[in-house]
Amino acid sequence: MNPLRKHVYVQFYVLILALITYISFCFIFLFVFPNHYFVSDFNIRLSSLVVETTVFISLLYSILSQKIKLGVFWVCITIAIGCFLIGNFISAFQVLNVELPIQNFNISDVFLLFFLFFFLFAFFYKIMMECNKWEKAYLLCDLCIVVTAIFTLEWYLFNKPSANILFLSIGDVFLSFIFPIIDLLLLLLGVTLIFRPAIFNAKSKLFIFILVLTGLAITDYLYFYLQGDLSERSVIFLRCLYRVFLLFIAIAATIPKNTSSKRNYFIINPTFGEKLLGIFPYLAVAVLIGFTLKEQTSSATLITGNCIAFVFVLIRHTIVRMQNKELTKTLKVFNNQLEQTVSQRTRDLINKSNDLVKNQERFKSLYEYHPDPILTIDSNGIVLNINQAGSMLLGKESAALIGKECFSIFLDEDKSELEAAIKKGKRCSSSSLQLRVKNNNEKDILFWYVTIVPIMIERQTFGSYVMVKDITRMKQQQEEINYLAFHDTVTEIGNRIFFQQELDRSIKRAQKTQDKFGLLYIDLNRFKTINDTLGHSIGDKVLKEVAKRFRTCLSPTIP
Repeated sequence: MNPLRKHVYVQFYVLILALITYISFCFIFLFVFPNHYFVSDFNIRLSSLVVETTVFISLLYSILSQKIKLGVFWVCITIAIGCFLIGNFISAFQVLNVELPIQNFNISDVFLLFFLFFFLFAFFYKIMMECNKWEKAYLLCDLCIVVTAIFTLEWYLFNKPSANILFLSIGDVFLSFIFPIIDLLLLLLGVTLIFRPAIFNAKSKLFIFILVLTGLAITDYLYFYLQGDLSERSVIFLRCLYRVFLLFIAIAATIPKNTSSKRNYFIINPTFGEKLLGIFPYLAVAVLIGFTLKEQTSSATLITGNCIAFVFVLIRHTIVRMQNKELTKTLKVFNNQLEQTVSQRTRDLINKSNDLVKNQERFKSLYEYHPDPILTIDSNGIVLNINQAGSMLLGKESAALIGKECFSIFLDEDKSELEAAIKKGKRCSSSSLQLRVKNNNEKDILFWYVTIVPIMIERQTFGSYVMVKDITRMKQQQEEINYLAFHDTVTEIGNRIFFQQELDRSIKRAQKTQDKFGLLYIDLNRFKTINDTLGHSIGDKVLKEVAKRFRTCLSPTIP
């Protein structure tokens, strides 16, 4: 295990042990043994100071050991706990008894005020950092509306309804306004975290902070408004509960961050939460107005509260109009950019479409008017298209060939070779071969040199191009050349090369079969005299006649 992580776990368990010990000491002795000597105001204050010192040292250690990120949030939280510790230390041991110009307000209350200020600032900063400028404006405005509405009701209900703020002392106004408003802000921030996602390193931290904010606010409310009506044991209980929430803050600092996924942790869906938070200010104003109408009073408190709330509502609507104006301006800019983009894109598409049409026309021209036949077939050998040269060469209209198997064009003896070539084309490979084709009259045989090229679209085969070269004339010329090479031009019978080949073949056959064969020599008497006296033309006629008589005596299969 990582040593740093090991220390984090040790610190976590120490704080848990401190929490359990403090709860056991305060609450068990407070309710089970209320008259025990341990339960005294001094012991409670001393134990509270120990808890506050533990929380402060734990936070300071977490920051200095870099277990938590050195940011504004945790620095403000640590400063707040330090101020709370100093204030309670002064209050417990009665040191620095400095008289302040504000009545009922001493130096320990100053540090308590610092505690609340830094504590509020930390969470305000945390939430504000996750908001854009309009969300920040709405959040501040909504808080002002809700605080004004609720505080007006609080002032009217918990103070004298007819009391005039102008005739109160500075100390009374300060204490009556500052602390309740701060407690109300703590409560609202806790509620805000429920509906608005905040980036914390672990979801458990989010739950702890919500518990701490709402718990501190409710505890402070009860202590502030009901202090005179509560028993001494209840007041001690609230003080101890306050320190329990501080211990939870130190525990939250020891929770390791979740590195598996960086995402916003939230309890309620942010979209729904945003809509719900937008209703709260108007709901608070509606409650305030409804309460004012119900009371049917001309209380300065209610009238002033309604006016201030109405001013904040107007400010909020002004912000809405400003945002709408900016959004409209942004939308116009976006629309102009979009129009330009669409226009440019349209021009590009038109140009590409024109280029595509031109390329198609070029390909069609190359395909249709190519001097050599070209067929387009699918993967099964069905003719999809054929150019003019192919139709003319086969003597058929293209409509009569399209949709038919290309195998019907070729001789049955060559179909197996063609089928093998088409299968090879399916494997994205070209092939070339010589095939024989039936002409329109079904008598003449044409010789085609065929090249089969696969049609590839996105690395998939969708058929083949069959490019044809008519080699019938070349084949005939090859046969003529071959005939002239082995036959005499005058007598049209085999010449000396042909004789030598046939003799070699007969010898090999006789050796293989152990048969015998004979060789007959025939001489034409006085042929030289005829050739010399009558001319070569007469000699050629004599040779033709002799060859003709030989053919009548021999088998027709002998060349």
